[in-house]
Amino acid sequence: MESSGGTCMDCNIFVSTSQRSDANLRTHLANHHGMNQVLLPSQQKRKENNTEYKETMPIEKKRKIDDELIECIIKDSRSFNDFEKPGMRKFLKVVFPNYVPCCRKTITKNLKNR
Repeated sequence: MESSGGTCMDCNIFVSTSQRSDANLRTHLANHHGMNQVLLPSQQKRKENNTEYKETMPIEKKRKIDDELIECIIKDSRSFNDFEKPGMRKFLKVVFPNYVPCCRKTITKNLKNR
């Protein structure tokens, strides 16, 4: 099955989808923009049971933290995966409960753009 997608007009993030499903798009709209009405009944049930969905932080705040994380890596000559290690993840979860640090591939992509 080929994958495709589109860019969210609200936050400018690319959301991948398959040709036969728009579930990722619906999930993005619900999680990042609070548009729960677009979820399918099965998605709403999973969200209510909290089996797949979790609260996310506003995209602007995540981008700001990601930018600071990348600056920290550059300034302190840190390893790209330092923020993926268990101790750092535990610390970040206390400080920013809904934050998921960007992966090393995202960091590499951002470094190329600087």
